[in-house]
Amino acid sequence: MVIFLRPKSLSPQWGVQQPDLGLAYCVSYLKQQGIETRYHDEVEADRVPRVPDDPWVVISSSDYTMNNDGSPTIAEARSILAGVGRADGRRSVIVGPYSRQALKIIPGAIAIDRESDPERPLHRVVSGEDLDRIHGIWRSYEQFQPPGDLLENLDILPFPDWEAMSAAYPQSTTYEFNITTRGCPFNCSFCYHWRGKKVRYRSLPNVIEQLLLQQRRGATFIDFKDDTFTVSIRYTMELCAVMLESGFRLPWRCHTRPDMVNLELFKAMKAAGCQSVGLGVESFSQAVLDAIDKEMEIKSVAESFRVAREAGIKTFAYIVFGFPGENEESLRETLKNVLQINPDQVQFAFATPFPGTPYYQAMKRRGFEEADDLSDFNILRKAPVGSEQLTADEILQFGKFAKKKFIQQRIQIELSQAARLKHPLRRLKSVRRYLKVMRDPVSWVI
Repeated sequence: MVIFLRPKSLSPQWGVQQPDLGLAYCVSYLKQQGIETRYHDEVEADRVPRVPDDPWVVISSSDYTMNNDGSPTIAEARSILAGVGRADGRRSVIVGPYSRQALKIIPGAIAIDRESDPERPLHRVVSGEDLDRIHGIWRSYEQFQPPGDLLENLDILPFPDWEAMSAAYPQSTTYEFNITTRGCPFNCSFCYHWRGKKVRYRSLPNVIEQLLLQQRRGATFIDFKDDTFTVSIRYTMELCAVMLESGFRLPWRCHTRPDMVNLELFKAMKAAGCQSVGLGVESFSQAVLDAIDKEMEIKSVAESFRVAREAGIKTFAYIVFGFPGENEESLRETLKNVLQINPDQVQFAFATPFPGTPYYQAMKRRGFEEADDLSDFNILRKAPVGSEQLTADEILQFGKFAKKKFIQQRIQIELSQAARLKHPLRRLKSVRRYLKVMRDPVSWVI
């Protein structure tokens, strides 16, 4: 038996913690191999489940193991393991983007390397194979087994086991995740290559089969978690066509780069049910984009938001303050352009040097020291480092100012639209929508 434990989220999406796509794949894969599993979610150190001495324990190191920007939960993982009698890391496996870092405070555990597809090495570990023969794992913080081959055929993976997790999410089980690819080919210095740089695609029939299953099961919204959903415009166009042909009718959203879209693509996505798209802008300073190896021309950004609006798709802009080269002028320029392009929503985050990234190495050379458990990392609430010209606190304060200015603009838009509505009920609904923005701005986009 294998027990899966996921610490309670430190920054839940959409106001509630959502099922974890990465863990769901691991659970279903082990079940496919004939291994009994149990899954416990929203685990807290003072409320741990009873775990027998014999089973392996798998615990996540982040809010979301398929995301590269989830909040670290390393300290929570250590406390939970202590609560189930595994303080020494015995028969424990750590997964997720901060798995290696977790070995600094849980030295007896085994970590699955974040650039490996975790399903096969996890299966080999809990099956009792000789650890010397298993690639893609960390035996200690310094001892790495070379990565094995990435999964070329993603269709061999069983669909994520949502049923095993549904009991933990009575309020959010109709909001489900999906993913069509693994890997990202770009070289952004602040982002580690989650599941490697090589992009691998699920077949269209495999994706559609899962989408139709989610639809039959009662899902009402799909969030595609691909690093770059439109990394192949041809594949995405074909997927949209098959969505329409298959009878899939759920609304959905995705995430991509501003330079990987066009009007024709957005129109096809809209016809297939896409309601919103998250676009990784990062900054409106070309110097900053060049400093982080974004490999993107700033002129493509405004155009991507324009064509999305023309196609009828809502937009979500991802902005990060504090990267190398950031100064007062670049901060103001970024905010000015965000307000001009007027996305439906925006996430203002703070540059965070995650271990294993080129940005982290650059910050280490400048003397940066992170806490072993990464408790000082939270991209939405903390600015752990400054730039060459700005302190961390200056960046943090500007981020708070930018969020306030954006919400003020969105409130004005909502009230203006409400004032133009003649029907009292519609006006009431619009004002309620505006109040929802005030309470939870992120939820507006879905």
